[in-house]
Amino acid sequence: MPTASQRSPHNVGDRDGCAPVEPTISICICTFKRPAMLRGLLESIARNLRANVPCEVVVVDNDHAASAREIAESPMSSAMPVRYFVEPEQNISRARNRCVLEARGDWLAMIDDDEIPEPEWLIDLYGCALELDADAVFGPVKPIYAPNCPRWIIDGGFFEKGHASTGTPVATGQARTSNVLLRRDLVASMDEPFNPDFGLSGGEDSFLFEGLLLDGSRLFWCDGGTVSENVPPERATWQWLLRRAFRGGQTHGRLILSGYGRRRTTIFTRLHLLVGSLARLCFATGAAVLCLPFGKIARFRWLLKVALQIGKITALTPFTYREYAR
Repeated sequence: MPTASQRSPHNVGDRDGCAPVEPTISICICTFKRPAMLRGLLESIARNLRANVPCEVVVVDNDHAASAREIAESPMSSAMPVRYFVEPEQNISRARNRCVLEARGDWLAMIDDDEIPEPEWLIDLYGCALELDADAVFGPVKPIYAPNCPRWIIDGGFFEKGHASTGTPVATGQARTSNVLLRRDLVASMDEPFNPDFGLSGGEDSFLFEGLLLDGSRLFWCDGGTVSENVPPERATWQWLLRRAFRGGQTHGRLILSGYGRRRTTIFTRLHLLVGSLARLCFATGAAVLCLPFGKIARFRWLLKVALQIGKITALTPFTYREYAR
């Protein structure tokens, strides 16, 4: 964790009309070498976002060269102060932990730098959280495709992120940080709420939220508070989707083997993971072959399951696929 001197922010200062009070909600944004997307997000917050409580924006730049500084410190007509920090070690977990450390609000609203919130985003999430007496609420993420995105990818819904009706408890494997509002005191006392071991591979959010579920935290869906997420052309390919499925499987296996920081694992845990993954791999491979006459989408769904199971098996080896290593 950063020292006191390292924690000194490049503070933009309060915007005109911002009340000198402690914020109720800290909007937490981690960014890495995507200044154009960050600009779009901050401008959207400044122009459109409506909130009925005091808020602040906390931007943590995970680029040691501070490439987001100019964007974060640019003058914008915002009703919220923007506070900017640099987390020099490239690791998304350390960037998220820095957000938790620097935030001053009672609630943390986590949104990715490639997302754009709807105007009622915070109002909906905050209202749901209070109504449900929740520790965290998760909102929908709507994909926005490039004009040249292949039709089969759109029709297949491969970038759709699951959600449910308001008040539905979040199940194991569903929680993520791309659109969530959570109580800061739920994580503020943790030394490293987001595990740095998953900071280059992904899965740091699953590690946190699965552990919170094991602890009995109240996590719910909110069928409002929608954000949109851009799907760049380089991701809208079968190769990227297969790599993401492989990484997801490996991350899932590593999380099981880690016990989410709450459970001890044994040789039987490893054996169960291996046998179960092999059985599902065989089934998915057979299903992919049988789906050959039924079109690309049906076949590809099973190929994704094949990649997922292979990823789980590799979790038992020393190899780790670091998707976010640059």
